[in-house]
Amino acid sequence: MKELLLCLVFILGSTLGYSQYKDKLKNKALMDSLIRKHNILHPDKVLRQAMYESGWLQCRYCSMKYNNPFGFRHKDWITEENSKGYIIFQSLEEAVKYYARWQKKYYHGGDYYAFIDNIGYAEKKGYTDYLKIMW
Repeated sequence: MKELLLCLVFILGSTLGYSQYKDKLKNKALMDSLIRKHNILHPDKVLRQAMYESGWLQCRYCSMKYNNPFGFRHKDWITEENSKGYIIFQSLEEAVKYYARWQKKYYHGGDYYAFIDNIGYAEKKGYTDYLKIMW
């Protein structure tokens, strides 16, 4: 009986792990297609940003609730409920369009990771180092 129970736990655990992996791949493909659709420069690097910032589109505030996979914030969006000021987009595609406009305004060529570091995109030290090794 013990062996059967352990076997069931292993099978269910494996299935749940596979399901989460499948969801991550689906979310990655969705973001990749939106990024490429809007001709964002350095699409692989930007995709890494989206996946990291949003926890593979599973972060409650960054993606699911606010449709903000890049974690864009602005002081005008700060409220009691949204204390960090995440910008709220109507859809993931709207967020990607915003990123495209942001990139066009601020990025003028060169090493994209250096640009991300220099513009202060992330507060976390080593942010771009992590992006480089993500996958």
